[in-house]
Amino acid sequence: MKECMVLKASAGTGKTYRLSLEYIASLLRGESYRDILVMTFTKKATAEIKERIIDFLEKIVKGEGEDIIENILKLHEGLIIDKKKIEKIYKEISSNRDRVKIYTIDGFINSLFKNVVAPYLNVLNYDIIDDTENDEILNKCLEKIIENKKEFSVFKEFFEKNTERNIENYLSSIKNLISDRWKMLIIDSKENSEQKFEIEDKEKIFYCMENIIKILLEIRTVKKGKDPIESYLKTAYKNYFNLDDEEQKENYFLENWNAILKDDKCWNGTKTKPSKTADITLQIKELEEQFLELKKVISKKIFNKDILEYEKNILGFIKNLYSIYDSIKFSEKRFTHTDISSYTFKNITNPDINLMDEDGVTDYFLEIFDGELKTLFIDEFQDTSILQWKILKGIINKTSRVICVGDEKQSIYGWRGGEKSLFENLEKILQSKIESLDTSYRSKKNIVDFTNQIFSNISENYNEENKEKSMKWNFEKVTGKSQENGYVEIINVEKDSELSQSETLADDIQNKFKGNYTNIAIIARTNSELNEISFSLSERKIPYVLESNESIIKHRAIESIYKLIKYLVNKDFFYLLEFLRSDTVNISNEVLKEILVNREVVEKYLNSETAEDIGIISDILNKIKELNRIVLTTNGKVDEILIKLIKDFGIVGLYKTKSDLKNLYFFLELLREYENLYDFVSSLDDKNNSGKFKQVSLEDKNAVTLMTIHKSKGLEYETVYYYHKPTGNSSHSGLRFHVDLSLDYETVMEYIFIDKKYEKVMGYLGEKYNYIQTKEDKNEQEELNALYVVLTRAKTNLILVLGEKIDNYLKMAIEDSSEKSFGKFSIELIEDEEIDIKEELLELDFEKALLKEGEVLKNLEKMRETHKEFSLETENKRLVGTAVHYYLENIIYNTSEERERAKLKTMSQYGALIGEEKLFKILNSKELKMFIEKNQEIFSQDWDYIYPEYEIYSNISGNLGLKRIDRIMIKKNSGNEKGKILIVDYKTGGKDEEQIAEYVQLIKNQLVELNEIQNYEIVGKFMEIKL
Repeated sequence: MKECMVLKASAGTGKTYRLSLEYIASLLRGESYRDILVMTFTKKATAEIKERIIDFLEKIVKGEGEDIIENILKLHEGLIIDKKKIEKIYKEISSNRDRVKIYTIDGFINSLFKNVVAPYLNVLNYDIIDDTENDEILNKCLEKIIENKKEFSVFKEFFEKNTERNIENYLSSIKNLISDRWKMLIIDSKENSEQKFEIEDKEKIFYCMENIIKILLEIRTVKKGKDPIESYLKTAYKNYFNLDDEEQKENYFLENWNAILKDDKCWNGTKTKPSKTADITLQIKELEEQFLELKKVISKKIFNKDILEYEKNILGFIKNLYSIYDSIKFSEKRFTHTDISSYTFKNITNPDINLMDEDGVTDYFLEIFDGELKTLFIDEFQDTSILQWKILKGIINKTSRVICVGDEKQSIYGWRGGEKSLFENLEKILQSKIESLDTSYRSKKNIVDFTNQIFSNISENYNEENKEKSMKWNFEKVTGKSQENGYVEIINVEKDSELSQSETLADDIQNKFKGNYTNIAIIARTNSELNEISFSLSERKIPYVLESNESIIKHRAIESIYKLIKYLVNKDFFYLLEFLRSDTVNISNEVLKEILVNREVVEKYLNSETAEDIGIISDILNKIKELNRIVLTTNGKVDEILIKLIKDFGIVGLYKTKSDLKNLYFFLELLREYENLYDFVSSLDDKNNSGKFKQVSLEDKNAVTLMTIHKSKGLEYETVYYYHKPTGNSSHSGLRFHVDLSLDYETVMEYIFIDKKYEKVMGYLGEKYNYIQTKEDKNEQEELNALYVVLTRAKTNLILVLGEKIDNYLKMAIEDSSEKSFGKFSIELIEDEEIDIKEELLELDFEKALLKEGEVLKNLEKMRETHKEFSLETENKRLVGTAVHYYLENIIYNTSEERERAKLKTMSQYGALIGEEKLFKILNSKELKMFIEKNQEIFSQDWDYIYPEYEIYSNISGNLGLKRIDRIMIKKNSGNEKGKILIVDYKTGGKDEEQIAEYVQLIKNQLVELNEIQNYEIVGKFMEIKL
């Protein structure tokens, strides 16, 4: 009988600890690590669970894990704890660390795709890209549509009939259709059962309006009015009386349906105002009922006339779009994780692939993963998508034990398919036991008390406001394990405050922490908010780490430079104005006005050879004029222009934080990849969203970490600042695609395609059709979940920085709190770690007036040296070294067939990263051939065993860690002659004597365990590859 459990774990309640105990319990019950599969949501969680399991086993083996054993026995009474068995398990797990089946869900599905689905689809190698990089492919998709006049006319007609009427919005709509592809996959060939509404005579628009007029006549009589009856209607409805017949009147209302459905009433409020002498309460109520009936009739007619036709057309439209998208994808072999999930699901039940059938995963599937998969643990289940669930369900069907861990309050990935309701219904779907973890081990007492109070209030208010819709956001209080108080503070930034919200936050950090910025996180909703904060931190010289998906040209140290470069290349006056108004120059409004008035004179001066001063910001315009001259005379040659630009405008003097300099240096390195500015600007305009042009983040222990709420999930910090700004009214235009699934999420019950503009129509068709409101309700709940996530990241200090406007539910919850701070603020330093609290700015001597070209070059070199770990050149060298290692790994005896096969595999694996031409030259280089010829010993067939990339687990000095030795050759001992083991470490640059010594010692340790040390001579050897 299958053992199923749903484990509900609130934030910080020890779910990783619990999963680790359950994993060890499975091992103690006799299961092999090969038969246990763990799914998590992030790579960090994957590493954390694996480390925790090995750490717990090591502690038990060393006799330091009595508490671990005690807690396992609390969960599994009667389980036999055999120390020798645990020691054996520990050794096996340690030696096979990389074979332990702990995956992210994306990683697991990618493994299926890579090993089975991709080869079946004739994809032998591919790159995984993120959503930002995928925008390039969506652009190409749109280009292909536009190139085909017939195809584009269909697309254009579709958009013009619906919400998107501007070609700039096409891309957004295409992106939405691609992200919703999973819905098309699960409806498959199911025919929609949506039928036209039957409309009776009494439901006609004409009869509804006649009833409204009849009621208005009664009101006029009661009020003793004498004005024409049409004056009792709003202006838009008066035209009703000017139309000749019933058909014209109906058509008029159908043409204006959108305005009518938005109206709260169709009658003249002044004319129908009640008075002491005229009680018309009953008539007004009848008017409201009849107007509602009119809206319902109009909505039914629009549904029959437009929406069903829309759905019929959209299916053909989507089919063509997916065909174009797939063609580009399989041509370029660049897939997002969403693509991989879609293609895997689409093919997983294909009998030719034989991964899954109606009973679940097949024996072939289990062979691929080298195990029976008896036990399955799924972490962060609330973020599992329907598509992922359908793949996981096939595994669940074949397992004996399943534990699904999650927290519906932390479901914040609905935008990428996460389905919270799936977790909420999982207990019934799996017929499982349910258990809750309700003790917080993360946060100190005041933080636990504060979040309990806030979210209890939010839950109560939300459930009361939404009880008619049967919508609930439930919260159960947790108990804090820590008895230390901790600190909570609410900082309100009023409208008339001298400092902005971000400046207030930065000042508070500066005053409270006085240079010790370790383990502080600022969490905000959006990247634009983080950029505001980073600017305020920079002004106060507070170091920060910001991982951004934004383009490098959006970075504050680069933005103005790029605008000037755009002007120099395109001669677009708009970019010149933007540069002059940037922080680099920052001209006044008066000067800006003067330039605009004299635009013709300014442009003529900048583009002519005359040196005559025009009397407007002469110093600045002279510098731009000279840059313009250099661009023209050198055909945009990069180096000379860069030196002049940095020198004249003192760029590094203005932007001096480490983040500024790192991104500035990265930008300069990018520029140097191009022969001239024209090629650079053209490339950046085409691929602005490419990962190549992303900002780079800084790694600094004594720096404030900035992140969005989504990126903070699963993390914790001593101090958390929550920078709160209310959510905007997100107006999602375009196609909406709703799928209604059965309670077990197995069967598609109904589906419908609708355009956003029809949302009002759907609202009047009854509860069955109110899909858009359901979606809005889910979005509102997800915002509450996001708030829960951010307020539960703090361990010691939680500080909310609120602006003038606050989200409604948070505002209500806080108003119930009389105090603005709780507990005593404290800073906890990390033990054994010295923190330099001095200002850490890299000072480079880029002074505006004192520079000479030689000094500029010297300083650029200083920047290069200081940030060499981020150098593109260094990265290229590292990639080349890795590729050469991979090439040699695939050569055992140095046969011509092996070399050719190794070249093909290496070109396939690294050609796109290094450049096919460059890599081809390296693999066929004289130097590499000489290396192989010089070291024939390692390819000799005299060796009994040759192991390239030999994995061995190290426990030297008590440090656990998997090591990979480039090559080990073994000659077995025979008779009285000792055997020989040769350990080889390839190096494409530099030697590491300690590393080869460690490898030798590890092999000796292994031989000691096998009682074979006396039978072998062990030699370690460096082999340098000079390329």
